[in-house]
Amino acid sequence: MLAPVEVFREVEKRSDELHTWLKERKFMFRELNDEIQIEVSQVLARFPRLVGEKKLRTSADPFVIAMARVEGLQLVTEEKPNGTLVRPNIPDVCAEMNMSSIGLLQLIQTEKWVVG
Repeated sequence: MLAPVEVFREVEKRSDELHTWLKERKFMFRELNDEIQIEVSQVLARFPRLVGEKKLRTSADPFVIAMARVEGLQLVTEEKPNGTLVRPNIPDVCAEMNMSSIGLLQLIQTEKWVVG
């Protein structure tokens, strides 16, 4: 599992407990290379309302999408599509960009993980 370092930074602002857990797994986070940063700017140019001033609109989303797109990774999110590009969620942007996204349960089933 990989994520852009922006996810780590976002969690730091929102959840002390999760941030503490993630600090022990910092190997999962990648710094942004030029190709990902260029892709982020293209994602934001096309979907500027992906991030916003509202509390629930997160700033890491375009970085997650860009990293998955550039590196050919499966994007995993618990967000649900809202069916609009006016204020899109990650699955809405993925669908528009011909990318797939799956939920955590799908990942667990696909990988045949056993929990417990």
